[in-house]
Amino acid sequence: MSKTYKKRKECPSRRRFLQTLGGVAAGTALLGSCEDEGGSAPAVEAIPKDTPRARKPNPFVNDAGQPVLVCVTGEDVGAMVSAGLAAIGGLSKLVAAQEDVLIKPNCNAAGPYPSISSASCVGALMKEIGAVSSGAISVGDVGYEPPYEVYSVMRLGEVVSANGGQLLYLKDSYSVRRAEWPADKARIGVYREIYDAPVVISTCVLKRHHVARMTCAIKNMFGTIPGPNYTASRARLHERSNDFMADIAEVAGLVNPDLNVVDARWIQTVNGPFAEDGVPVKIDKLIICGDPVATDVYCAELMAQYDNFSPNSIQLTLDRAVQLGMGTDDLNAVEIVEISV
Repeated sequence: MSKTYKKRKECPSRRRFLQTLGGVAAGTALLGSCEDEGGSAPAVEAIPKDTPRARKPNPFVNDAGQPVLVCVTGEDVGAMVSAGLAAIGGLSKLVAAQEDVLIKPNCNAAGPYPSISSASCVGALMKEIGAVSSGAISVGDVGYEPPYEVYSVMRLGEVVSANGGQLLYLKDSYSVRRAEWPADKARIGVYREIYDAPVVISTCVLKRHHVARMTCAIKNMFGTIPGPNYTASRARLHERSNDFMADIAEVAGLVNPDLNVVDARWIQTVNGPFAEDGVPVKIDKLIICGDPVATDVYCAELMAQYDNFSPNSIQLTLDRAVQLGMGTDDLNAVEIVEISV
C-alpha cells in the first residue's frame, strides 16, 4: 500500500507553550493553539463537570449477560458494517427511532488510511444509523493537526454531507473529573458536543502508537480532548503524566462511548500514530463491540498476529479501564462471533 502524505507541521510556539503550562489553571482547557495552523478559537474557560459522561448500559450482550464481540472478514466496508451490526443484534438496540448520534472517528493527522479513519467506514455507519433513526447524525474529532486539514485529506465532508449529517469543528469543552479523584488530580477537557451526545459511536483504525503502544477503542477517546496540537490537557497527559498508560483509560472513562467499531481492513504495524512511522498490512477485518476493554484485548491479539507486538504492553491501560467499570479484559467472558461477507 503506497500513498503520499504531507509532512507534519510543528507549531512554532509549541516549545514556549509547554514551558508556560505550569501557569495554566487546572480547571481551564485551552482550545487554541496556532492561528496559522487552523484558525483555532482563543483560549476559553471550560464549564466544570464533576461526573463522566453517562453511557447507556451495553445492550449488546448474550443471555448470560456477557458482551458480544463480532469480527467480520471481508473487503466491502459497507457490507461488513451492515453484517456486523446485524450479527451483534441490530443498531436499534442502541439507537432510538428519533435519537441523535455522534460518530467519533480517528482523525489524528493529515495522512492516509490506516493511520487515520476511512471516510467510507464513517459513511457506512451513517447509512446504518439513518436506517434506524431520524435524529441528527454528527461526526467530529480533533487530533494533532487542525481538523479542517485532516477532514480535507479524508474527503470526510463530502461523505458526511451525502449522508445528511453534520461535520463538527469542535471548539467548546467541559472541564471534567471524577468525584473520587484526589483533589490534586487536574481536570481533563472534553468537547461539549461529545459529552452531551445521547449516543457516541467510536470508530477507529487499529495501529501502533509510540507512547500508548496501540491505538484502538480506548486510545481513540484522546480525540475528545481539546486541540489541535498540544493544549493544557493534552500536554499534561502526554508530557507530564506520572502514569500515562492508566490516564489513557481515565480519558476514555470520562467519555464512555456506547459502541466501538474498529476498521481493521488495514492495520498499521511497526510504529505510529503517524503514517510515516508505520507499515500498513491488509487483514480484512472489522470489529464491533459495546465493550471497549474487550475490543482492545481482542484487537491486541490481532495486532500480535501481524506485528512484533506484545498484548501485555497495554495491560496497565486495560487494568485501569476494568477498575473504572468500562468492561472486561477476559475474552473467556465474551461471546465472540466471527463471520465473513
